[in-house]
Amino acid sequence: MVPVEVERLWPGLAALEVKRVVVVDDLGPWWDGMGIHRHRIPTLLVAVSGAARIEVGERRRVDLVQGEAVLLHSWVWHSHPVLHSGAALNFGWTHRQGDTTVFWPGGDWEGSLPRPLVERSLAEMVAAPAERHCALARQLLAAVAALPPRPCQMPTAMRTMAVYAWIHRTRPITAATLLASSGLGYTAANRLFSHWLGFSPKQYLLNCRLELARRLLAAGLPPGEVWAECGFRNRADLTRRFRLAHGVSPRRWAVQTRATG
Repeated sequence: MVPVEVERLWPGLAALEVKRVVVVDDLGPWWDGMGIHRHRIPTLLVAVSGAARIEVGERRRVDLVQGEAVLLHSWVWHSHPVLHSGAALNFGWTHRQGDTTVFWPGGDWEGSLPRPLVERSLAEMVAAPAERHCALARQLLAAVAALPPRPCQMPTAMRTMAVYAWIHRTRPITAATLLASSGLGYTAANRLFSHWLGFSPKQYLLNCRLELARRLLAAGLPPGEVWAECGFRNRADLTRRFRLAHGVSPRRWAVQTRATG
């Protein structure tokens, strides 16, 4: 790992020349891997030093060098592989108070740009022609450089819950079981989980199971087998929750999905 001197890096963000912005506007498929997620607002990732990568599919990756960026439209499935060198700046996180983060191997620092400013700036970038993307990205970098940064590290208890949720995502565990894995009391663990991920543990587990159910249904697996693969209590539980989320039964959803290609 290459160390990053954040105190020197942060003020220099204003002078960073953004040379290229890659745009990803197709939602893409969900794929099976840890850290796969999407945001309700657009996301901008800028390589500040060294090199960075963002994955937008199981076989699709966008590699960036210093001064290059990728702009993801809303709800695009993606993940952030661990950086081995350099640092990257991310705009668009919505699960914490700070929507701007510089991260590098072994840590991250967070800035506190007002959320409306971040959302408005990213929405403007999505709507703007390609020739304006670099200039708009530089404006965001300058705004971040004027902030006092602060260290931000995921608490061990939260990391434990995140790993536990991933390992047991296809099993019928309860929210209480997930929270207990943290070693904290129920109220403290629940507050911590909701603060970092933006969902209650119950909703997070349901979202994971429904995403997996859709993937299996689209692949042709019958609902009678899907419920057990995804951690639902029984087929009726899958049907009820799927209908609440999508307005149709799993079988009808699968038929409609295959019909539309």
